[in-house]
Amino acid sequence: MFLRSMVFKIPETREESLLNNNLITTFTENDNHFSLYAGKAVLRHQANENLSFQYGTEYSLVKGDGIFLSNAVPNNDFMNREEKIAAFASTDFMLKKLAVALGLRYEYVKSKAEEYGETTVDKDYSNLFPSLSLSLPIKAVNMSLNFSNRVSRPAFSILNNNISYTSKFHQEMGNPALQPMKIYDLDYSIGYKFLQFRFNYQYINDYISLYTQPSEVSQAVTLTSFINYPKYQQIVASLIAEHRIGFWTPSFTASVYKQFFSTNFEGIVHHYEKPSFDFTLDNYFNLPWGIILNVDLMYNTGGNFDTQHYEPYGTIDIGLRKSFLNDALQISLWGYDLGKWQDYTTKEQLGRLYTHRYADTDTRSVALTITWKFNNFKNKYKGQSAASQEMNRL
Repeated sequence: MFLRSMVFKIPETREESLLNNNLITTFTENDNHFSLYAGKAVLRHQANENLSFQYGTEYSLVKGDGIFLSNAVPNNDFMNREEKIAAFASTDFMLKKLAVALGLRYEYVKSKAEEYGETTVDKDYSNLFPSLSLSLPIKAVNMSLNFSNRVSRPAFSILNNNISYTSKFHQEMGNPALQPMKIYDLDYSIGYKFLQFRFNYQYINDYISLYTQPSEVSQAVTLTSFINYPKYQQIVASLIAEHRIGFWTPSFTASVYKQFFSTNFEGIVHHYEKPSFDFTLDNYFNLPWGIILNVDLMYNTGGNFDTQHYEPYGTIDIGLRKSFLNDALQISLWGYDLGKWQDYTTKEQLGRLYTHRYADTDTRSVALTITWKFNNFKNKYKGQSAASQEMNRL
C-alpha cells in the first residue's frame, strides 16, 4: 500500500498589549509532506478443529520532510525517516473448554531525524511482544483473561523542534528525541446472563506527556514541550447491564477510571490522580413498522486525564432509523448533543504554568443518513491494515 499526506498551514495570531496598547501580529507557515509504503503477508494453517496457526511479516517505511517559518520564533527545516520490519506467529487451541491464544511479535525499527541537514536522531529499536488470551465458560458464566505487550510511537508532527507561538509569554515545541511508549495491558471480564464486569490495568514505561521550562530567549516566556516520564499506570472498571423488556432494550454502563501519574518540576511535585466516573444509558426501542428509536444519555463526573482536570460534562443523542428492501436500504435521522452538555472546562498545572480552558464546542447537530448496501455479505478481509499505527501518526 502507498499513502501520501500533505499538510499546509498558515495560522495568524493577533495580540494587543494592555500595557502600551500595541497590536502585535504573528504568523507561522508549516508545510509538511509524508509518504508511507507498507506491505503485509499472512499464512494461516488449520491443523484440526481445535488447533490453528498463523505466521506473517510486515514492512513499512515512512519518509517525511517539512519547512517551518515564523516571524516570532526560530525557523526550521526538518526530515523524518522510519523503517519497520516485523515478524509474528500465533496459535489458537482448545484444552477441553478452555480456549487459549498465544502470540509473539518481533519488531525492528530504525529511526532517523535531521534538521538543516544535520542528524539529530539516529536510533535502532529491537523488541519482542508476547500476548496471551484465555477464555473459559462455566455453565452460565463466561470469563476471559488477556495480556498484551506493545509500543505506541509519537506522532510525526511532534518529532521535530518546531516552535508554535501561542502568546508573548507562552510557546509550544516538539521533541525529536522522544522514545516510544512501552505498554503492558491486562484485561479481565466475567459475564453472567445480562450482567458483565470488565477490569483493565495498564502500565506504561516512557510515558509521553507535557512538561514546561523557561525559554532560552527569556525567563518570562514559558516553553511547553513533550517528554518521556518513567512510568504511568491506570485502572478502568466497568459494570454493564443489558436486558430486553418487551419492545424496550436498555443498556446501562457504570465505569470508574483512575490514573496514577505525577510530575516533578524544579522540586515541585504535582499528582494527577483524581478518579472519574462515567455513566451511560442507551435505550433501544422497537417501534411499529420496523422503526428503531435510540435515546442515548451519558454523564461524566470529571477528573484527571493525563495532566488535565476535567469538569463534569454529558450528552444526549436521539435517533430514528428504518430499513427497506431486505435491509439493503437504511435511512436514519439523528440529533446529537441536544442538551448542549458537551462544553469542556479543563484546568492544568504544569510547573509554574497554570492553564484554565473553556471550550464552547456546541456540537449540537442533526444528521440524515441514507445507506445502500450493494453487496450485503461479510468480507473475509477484516480490515487489518499493514500499517494502521503509522497511518494514525501522520
